[in-house]
Amino acid sequence: MQKVATLDNELAVRVGLQSGTFGLQVVGPTVEAAAIASDSQAAPGAGTVLADTGALSGGKRTIYGAYGQSDNGFRFFDLEWRNAANTANNAVFHYLHAGINNSESIVPIRLNMVTNERLRWVNVTAIALTAITWIATEVQNDSIA
Repeated sequence: MQKVATLDNELAVRVGLQSGTFGLQVVGPTVEAAAIASDSQAAPGAGTVLADTGALSGGKRTIYGAYGQSDNGFRFFDLEWRNAANTANNAVFHYLHAGINNSESIVPIRLNMVTNERLRWVNVTAIALTAITWIATEVQNDSIA
């Protein structure tokens, strides 16, 4: 720690390392193979389940995913968080795809899931050509909610 006088003769404190270095390691997600779902479907009708993770183990998870389609125009996709019995949605995240022949990634979502809950992509509007989707989940072993 160093004491430093400013131009106005006020005392400020600078905190730092006198020697040595520190680093920040950035690590990508560790995804379970069983927690990945992806699909490409030709001409799916409205309400088609495009990708489904199947029943997942419980716990805190970070959700990653992408969606896309090859039609020209706006198409809507829903990422559904299904209950353990797979009979209803806990929550639905709505996404709009505007474009042709490209895909959009979602901002990672943090969920506290119960055993046997699942995630799935559903297209809201019919797609004349091809729809592509994927979902991956990473189990979080920390105390952040």
